[in-house]
Amino acid sequence: MMNTTLEITRSDFRMNKLRKCSIVIDGKKVARIGNDQTILVPVIPGSYSIHARIDCLNSNKIQFEISSGQILKFLIDNRRISSWKHWATLILLCLCLAVGATFGTLGAVIGGGIGGAIYSFTIGKIYIQEQH
Repeated sequence: MMNTTLEITRSDFRMNKLRKCSIVIDGKKVARIGNDQTILVPVIPGSYSIHARIDCLNSNKIQFEISSGQILKFLIDNRRISSWKHWATLILLCLCLAVGATFGTLGAVIGGGIGGAIYSFTIGKIYIQEQH
């Protein structure tokens, strides 16, 4: 019997470097992958959807079909963003925390929420793509 395998590579993230990323196939967590790591996930031939997840951040979903003996390669990346965007995001996060600290508990909740949203929509975003 031939091996049917997904080869999944996670690029070297600048952010989220120390956090593990979960691989989710058809809604079930099947593996975890570290920064700058490649793993092999055996599957049976068929149709699937795959996405990656770090904490509450999900990547895009990809639908794919795999045949017996086939190896499909996927790359998880954060689509390298420029350094100035990293710094701008960190400065905005610090401002949100400072506003939060200034206005007490409610301010901290609001500042943290705004900061989390900024992070999620900028440097926290992850993507998965099939490699050819």
